[in-house]
Amino acid sequence: MPTKIHGAEYPIEKIFYGDFVFSVPMYQRPYAWEVEQAETLLGDLLSFLGDGIEPVDEVNSYFLETLF
Repeated sequence: MPTKIHGAEYPIEKIFYGDFVFSVPMYQRPYAWEVEQAETLLGDLLSFLGDGIEPVDEVNSYFLETLF
């Protein structure tokens, strides 16, 4: 039975520090990002956070869409 996908807001540390388990099905196409795309995403995230003076929990949400 297919899994339903739903959107939700999570702090970034919950996504990358063990609260989620990611698995890629065998039929999924291979990872296609190169260093350039990863650098673009990182640069965009850092730009969004600004100078870092504002506490992270007070910064507006950043919508990543589906990465996996």
